[in-house]
Amino acid sequence: MAINCGAIPETLLESELFGHEKGAYTGAHIQRRGKLWVADGGSLFLDEIGEMSGPLQVKLLRFLQQREIERVGGREVLRVDVRVIAATNKDLKVELQSRRLREDLFFLRRSCKEHRRKLHFGSGALEAIARYPWPGNVRELENRVQSAVIMAKKKLIDVRDLSIEMAESADLASLRQARDRAEREALVDALVKTRGTLARPRNSWA
Repeated sequence: MAINCGAIPETLLESELFGHEKGAYTGAHIQRRGKLWVADGGSLFLDEIGEMSGPLQVKLLRFLQQREIERVGGREVLRVDVRVIAATNKDLKVELQSRRLREDLFFLRRSCKEHRRKLHFGSGALEAIARYPWPGNVRELENRVQSAVIMAKKKLIDVRDLSIEMAESADLASLRQARDRAEREALVDALVKTRGTLARPRNSWA
């Protein structure tokens, strides 16, 4: 399914995406299912997403993270599984600088800012991101990007920094690989909690 965000008035776009309950607003005479609910199990293409308002971007981000929606004027939480594809003809850097597009929709930029690093995705990493099925949805993507920002040793993030290859072959991983992965995840978790600064005891590792 597809929605042109620039062709629908802002007041109606939220209802178009999430649906609404009867009586939610003037003219809402019946309950309506939104495109996100109708597209359950498939894909939804959001064209001209740069035209979407900030508050609606927040709701969209929450859906991407939780996979849950609420109709306008309703309280029932509906769980849906939809792949969202978005496009815009606007300059994203300009939109970010002018704060018309939320920065937290861009996980690499936000993580680099948080950890005071300047990194970019290498071509191999971008290809792996596009190919990987992301069973954990956007939350998994966000966690892997943050991990890569902390652990990357070069300016370009590669596939190994994202640990995607390891995730794809998890069933064949050896005991040592599983242990190394657990240690890596524990280290990343500790670094995230302490914002990248860990106290080092004396006479420990150099």
